[in-house]
Amino acid sequence: MSLISDDVLANSLHLSGSTLGLVKRMLAIAQMDELYRRCSADTGRDFAAAVLRELDVNVVVDDDAFAAVTPDNPMAIIANHPFGMLDGLILIKLLGDRTSGFKFMSNYLLEGIETLREHFVFTNPLDDGGDKRSNVASIRAILRLAREHNSIAIFPASDVSSFRLRRLRVEDRDWDPANIKLIKKLNLPILPVYIEGRNSIVYQIMNGLHRKLGLLRLPRELLNKRSHSVRVVAGAPFRLTPGQMAEAIPSLAAILKSRVYGLRDQPR
Repeated sequence: MSLISDDVLANSLHLSGSTLGLVKRMLAIAQMDELYRRCSADTGRDFAAAVLRELDVNVVVDDDAFAAVTPDNPMAIIANHPFGMLDGLILIKLLGDRTSGFKFMSNYLLEGIETLREHFVFTNPLDDGGDKRSNVASIRAILRLAREHNSIAIFPASDVSSFRLRRLRVEDRDWDPANIKLIKKLNLPILPVYIEGRNSIVYQIMNGLHRKLGLLRLPRELLNKRSHSVRVVAGAPFRLTPGQMAEAIPSLAAILKSRVYGLRDQPR
């Protein structure tokens, strides 16, 4: 079984047969399929934990960092997105330690990961203005799941962190207005989470040339995190104040992003 079929890959990235093989090598499909095979006896939280063990990734986090997340206390978890797939695996494991009732907004290219589908609602981050009906349906599904007492985890950038020339450092781009509107609609307590780290300089260059090139690099960025330690910091849960709810979306996005990135300065 392949995580991403040839048809899905070709249709999603508009590839011809002559370039499909090259792209599959860039995506490290064979290595990813082997990693999946070794861990696929488990599902959900246990699958995420198995992949982290297989890659020897050490997650450094306080024991009580996610204590506020319980089956009776659903939250909107917002986090930066420094690595890509690794961020999702880490949060699935940490949230799954607290509750089974949580869902992720996830890239549609991950639909082939059957072992995690119970936690995913899929969207298309490469939709640059075409048919948005599938994304609208996904948002409606997320709102319904929140009403059913599921916590909702969102990477509000809708993209992996990259080098920002304006700030001369690697961080999330400005957060997606659609995600900020969704966070408002959810009306849940918000748990800010900061994940420390960044992808390789090869990724930064490829993503700087074109966003789709960066996307093609992400599987290798997961594989090259073998034997890494990743620090995760969760802040105190909070609710948006009436004044914040009334803010313009770009202003609210900056407020929420600052709550996440402010956690990087917490002492180790």
